[in-house]
Amino acid sequence: MTAIIRTVDTAAADTEVLTCESAAKLLNVSRTHVNTLIETGQLKGVRRTTDGHRRILKSEVLRYKAAGKTRQDMGLDAMVEASERLGL
Repeated sequence: MTAIIRTVDTAAADTEVLTCESAAKLLNVSRTHVNTLIETGQLKGVRRTTDGHRRILKSEVLRYKAAGKTRQDMGLDAMVEASERLGL
């Protein structure tokens, strides 16, 4: 069974979606954490299949990942500046 699924939508005829497990692997987090991100609204672009399984737009997973990288970079810059102010 492949983890990447294609869906047909009138708005976007070829939108790539991921299972929660595939999204977790892409983000390098647990599937439970992906579910938490969905429930708290931090990860958008979620649809449910007729069986109730969640499918997440790959573009939204990549957007979330890029935003996390930006936050990480900003934090590292702040640490470097603080270290320099302390003369370390």
